[in-house]
Amino acid sequence: MERHVFLFVDTNLFFQCRALEELDWSEWVDYEAVHLIVSSPVLREVDYRKKQGNDRVGKRARKASERFRDMLGKNEVMIRGTNPCITLHVEAQHTYDGSLSNQLDYNERDDQLVGTAYLYAKEHPERDVQLLTDDTIVLYKASGLGLKIAPIPDRWLLAPELDERDKQITKLQTENNRLRKAEPAFSFRTFDEAENEIERYHSQRTRFQPLGEDDVETLFESIKRTHPMVTDFDTESSTITQKSPSLKFNIQWNETYEPPSPESIAKYQTDLYPAWLDKCRERLEHLHEALEKRRETNKVWVAIANTGTRPADDALITFIAHGNFLIKPPDYKSDEEQEAEESSLLKPLLPHPPDAPKGTWKHEKATQTLARDLARIGSIRGLLGPSSGIGPGIDMTAIRLAHQPSKREPNSFYYTPDRPYSAQERFSLECEQWRHAYGEEKMLIEIHAVETEAAIQGKLDCIVQAANLSDMARFSIPVRISLTSGDTIAEAKNAIAVLCGT
Repeated sequence: MERHVFLFVDTNLFFQCRALEELDWSEWVDYEAVHLIVSSPVLREVDYRKKQGNDRVGKRARKASERFRDMLGKNEVMIRGTNPCITLHVEAQHTYDGSLSNQLDYNERDDQLVGTAYLYAKEHPERDVQLLTDDTIVLYKASGLGLKIAPIPDRWLLAPELDERDKQITKLQTENNRLRKAEPAFSFRTFDEAENEIERYHSQRTRFQPLGEDDVETLFESIKRTHPMVTDFDTESSTITQKSPSLKFNIQWNETYEPPSPESIAKYQTDLYPAWLDKCRERLEHLHEALEKRRETNKVWVAIANTGTRPADDALITFIAHGNFLIKPPDYKSDEEQEAEESSLLKPLLPHPPDAPKGTWKHEKATQTLARDLARIGSIRGLLGPSSGIGPGIDMTAIRLAHQPSKREPNSFYYTPDRPYSAQERFSLECEQWRHAYGEEKMLIEIHAVETEAAIQGKLDCIVQAANLSDMARFSIPVRISLTSGDTIAEAKNAIAVLCGT
């Protein structure tokens, strides 16, 4: 037995869906034939809508009305031949069920459509009658009356039509995009200390607790035991005569040993050694600070590129810290300063003890032959002249000129108002003309904790502004630095061991 379904269609099949010939009817393949029935309420709504303007509904209503007129005198129009067979019927003779007037408002065309399909189904119980619509309220009303429903599939629907307001917004967006293409544009990337590209900065830092008073005292006594003050000094002088083994020069001299002076011994015992002990105690009390300074500072690289089609005029980059941390660029250091800092980090944590005074050997009473030879050496040096490299021979004027500040380059970045030398919430750089398509500007930022006992958590913002940039460009990277505890006592013992040379 052939299966047929009779679909009473709503107007949204003609107003909001693609053409009937383009629809996917795969959901009805179990039926041999699908009959699309256009009833009186739909015809009235189409006639009404075709006069309501030139929007999509009005245009499609006029197209549907023209199709229905062409069907006058015909029983049906074939939409699709097989799998399944689809036919369109205009049947204005059907009316709605008056017994439902207490449940449906027949002044509403949607309710008229529901009542008409309901009466047709009641009069033809042998037929599979369903209501095809995309209106949710119509689906609910039909289902509530026991009428079978067939919701229009979403894939049949056309994209929403733009109204005049939407069209104006689209036009403005298009113009805005056109203007933006003639502006600078910026890309952002971030890297960790090892220059691995990252999307969030996660790191660790070591915290050292101050030594307690008892620990300081115990370690201090250990230092005094391992480096006691020297009290035994030589007090007698002596003289010996030395002779050169050379046959060419007849040189003879005296060497006299002089013990350390009472003044130097007194200075060592009453000044230098006590001062060294005081310095050791002070270093122990502040050892935790020195240990943290020797740990690598947390740093993040931010690389920014002008990827637009224009240079950025009067560009300003601002970095802002949000959270319990502050930021700053690395301090500027000359090569000499950098070497000095690296050298200081290599120095022991505790100061080396002062050298105890020692006696000295003095050469005296050289023979006349030695004096003559020395005079000869001096005359040779005089003949060599300044070209030998002996003597200063340094043009200090040239050195001073080499370190004079040069004129600002328009394509370079400069801190504004000045380079920050202390950690703060924000700092900025400016560039008169930031070139486009010129590669990335990489900037290194140090992260400094505000609270000493808490992990660092927050985000780092980077904002780029320019005179010819409509909206500022903004980038953020989450920041989290967890804390680990260091062993201050163990480090102190190691420092004492280094001091002892063990």
